[in-house]
Amino acid sequence: MGDFNTYNGEEEIADLLKKTHLKDRHKLNHKSNNDSLEFTQPAWHPMRRLDYVLVSSQIKVLTYNVLNFVFSDHLPLYLEFDVV
Repeated sequence: MGDFNTYNGEEEIADLLKKTHLKDRHKLNHKSNNDSLEFTQPAWHPMRRLDYVLVSSQIKVLTYNVLNFVFSDHLPLYLEFDVV
């Protein structure tokens, strides 16, 4: 989980996803709500996504959100999960 510095999006990490069989949490039944942003960078006006949560079949994500708190150049992610 975190900043993958992927300025061209998921295509930059496609090989990693393929080789590790990890999945991008954002695409797995992500239900946006009004409080959850999709983009993380720059923090003061998010227009692109640098941050990813990659999960395996053993990780069940309970809560996933991009938090609207400006602490650095990109917004933080919040994740609650169970390992099964």
